Amino acid sequence: MSWGINATGALARIAICVGLLGCSGETGQREDASEQAEMALQGEKAIKREMWYRESFALEREAEVHVTTTLSDGPAVDVYIMSEVGLNKWETVVAKGQETADLTFEHYPALGLEGMSTRFTSSWTALAPGTYYLVIDNTSYGGTAPPRSRKDDVAIVDYKVEVR
Repeated sequence: MSWGINATGALARIAICVGLLGCSGETGQREDASEQAEMALQGEKAIKREMWYRESFALEREAEVHVTTTLSDGPAVDVYIMSEVGLNKWETVVAKGQETADLTFEHYPALGLEGMSTRFTSSWTALAPGTYYLVIDNTSYGGTAPPRSRKDDVAIVDYKVEVR
C-alpha cells in the first residue's frame, strides 16, 4: 500500500512540475534573431538571348543561403551561385569568348539549377565568408541553351537570395 501512495505522490509532483513549465510562456519554438533570414538580393530581370545577368552579395561571416527563382516568361535558363574565382573564370570563357580545355567553374550546385523552366527553390546551404554572385544565364554556354529561333528569346526571371 505504501508503494501506491509514494507512486501517486511522485506522479502528482511530476504533474505539478509539467504544469508549471507549461504555463511559463515558453512555446517550445526558440526565436533567435540570428536565425531570421535577411534579404541579400531581390528583383526581376529580363535577359536577352545570348546574354547573362550577375549580381553580387557579400557574407561577412559564415551563413546559410537560400535561393528562389521563378521564370515568368521565355526559354529555360541556368541559375548559379558562384564564388569570385568562379565568376572570373565564367567571364573569361563566356564574356570574353576565350577558349580553354577546362570549362568548369566554381559554383554551388545546391544553390542553382541548370535548365530552370518554371521555378527553383534551394535548400539552406552554408557558405564561408566572401563575395558571391547570383548568375542567371540565357547563353549557349552552360547546361541550357536558348532555342535557335529568330525571336529575341527574352527570359524574365524573378529572384530572391536570403541569408541567415
